[in-house]
Amino acid sequence: MKKGLFSTIFLGVLAGLLASVPAFAQGYRIDVTLNGLKDTTCILGHYNYSNQQFLAKDTARVDGRGHLVFEDSKALPGGLYLILLPGNRRWVEMVYSGKETNFSLSTDTTNIVKNMMVKGSEENRLFYEYQQQLAQIMQEAEAASLEKKVKNDPASTALADKKMQEAQQKFNSYRKKFIADNAGTFTTKLLKASFDPEIPEAPVLPNGRQDSTWVFNYYKAHYWDNFDFSDERLLRAPFIKPKLERYIKELVVQTPDSLIKDADALIKKAAANKELKSYIVYYITSEYENTKVVGTEGVF
Repeated sequence: MKKGLFSTIFLGVLAGLLASVPAFAQGYRIDVTLNGLKDTTCILGHYNYSNQQFLAKDTARVDGRGHLVFEDSKALPGGLYLILLPGNRRWVEMVYSGKETNFSLSTDTTNIVKNMMVKGSEENRLFYEYQQQLAQIMQEAEAASLEKKVKNDPASTALADKKMQEAQQKFNSYRKKFIADNAGTFTTKLLKASFDPEIPEAPVLPNGRQDSTWVFNYYKAHYWDNFDFSDERLLRAPFIKPKLERYIKELVVQTPDSLIKDADALIKKAAANKELKSYIVYYITSEYENTKVVGTEGVF
């Protein structure tokens, strides 16, 4: 009897404790303040990798002070999310790693990136730090470009060109340092997935020109270096379909042998990611089932 009574009391206490746990402990809670917005509704969602369309996951009502909360007891899959503002023409980007489930974002609608403040999410702090620094460097480059248009004398043009080159070098240096300093974060993984491979100095042919064939082959061979095929969170970001389309249609020779060889290599890369693997198979078979390229029917 005592044992049964103890078990009953213990289960009752446990149930009470579980009931008192906030929803975000098991699901998510994203607190957002958007100054300049009030008395409306925003939508939380991500890109559908297969068709690049927006896939809604949640909605929240904005109060009279621009405050809203996305919250649910169900888990939210990781990815690059958008908070879609009324009118569907503006949005707030948000990194959701699946590990930081309770955080807040605060900004205003006049300049979302510049005025963004983040609490409780290192991923989003890094994400917006990167964008803010990039915007600053772009302003420097744009100012130099405008100066070049206004002052078209040789000295001013040379100075403007130098400033634009310095801005580009500044960005390249910042990007490399940012990636190195924040290796292992989902934010870095997202950024890298959007990058093209950096091409080193090409060999020089006997005629004194750079070897363009070498450049093409290097670019193709390293095209997927920055994309982590094993991370399913990248499926909820707008990268895989355009990257796949460019690779298959522009970098692979449109003959059955070449296409089959590269398709097999891609499927092997995605072996650990069932959903991505299935999509690659679907994309390639659908492209070549009713192909527009003569002679490639054998791919299907």
